Amino acid sequence: MSDGATQRFITALAEKLVPAEMPGPFNSALMELGALLCRPGIPQCPDCPLRSNCLGYAGNCQNRLPVAGKKAKRPDKEAGAAILRDSKGRFFIVRRPADGFLGGLWKFPGGMLHPGETVTDALKSRCREELGISISVKDHLMTLQQFYSHFRLTLHVFSGTIQEGGPLSPAAGNRLWASPADIRKYPFSRVELRILDALFI
Repeated sequence: MSDGATQRFITALAEKLVPAEMPGPFNSALMELGALLCRPGIPQCPDCPLRSNCLGYAGNCQNRLPVAGKKAKRPDKEAGAAILRDSKGRFFIVRRPADGFLGGLWKFPGGMLHPGETVTDALKSRCREELGISISVKDHLMTLQQFYSHFRLTLHVFSGTIQEGGPLSPAAGNRLWASPADIRKYPFSRVELRILDALFI
């Protein structure tokens, strides 16, 4: 039923069958028929006034109709996030590119894992490649799952410290240190808000 060709065929057939002068009552009658008699898996064929014209009834396959298409399985992706704090207890956060995934929202440093990468290696690589900083990865804090329309994300969250690099340069507008009191003033995605909730911030 979800196949495009099938939907186009049904639409064309409906346009031929629906009377132009009284489409409302006709559609209401069809919906009532579907709700009360022609129900998926348990059709009430003996009571149906259209059974003599029904191909499903004639072929004795009415209990298997309609055939639902298989939903495509959402792929799994893994990512890492590093919780970096300075001596004042502030959190280092980064703004996502405006034209990318979850564009413009803030996040904790990190990113997607490449095939064969460990979370620790991925965190170090993404911070070096995207931010120009070197970090040490410390303790595993939590692992969260978040569902998106086109994939399922498993996010591994670790604490860490900055070893080298200037986190506020050269792109001072897309990264900053945020205090626990101010951090929720910045727009985060749902999974980052769950991290803040888990950290009691």
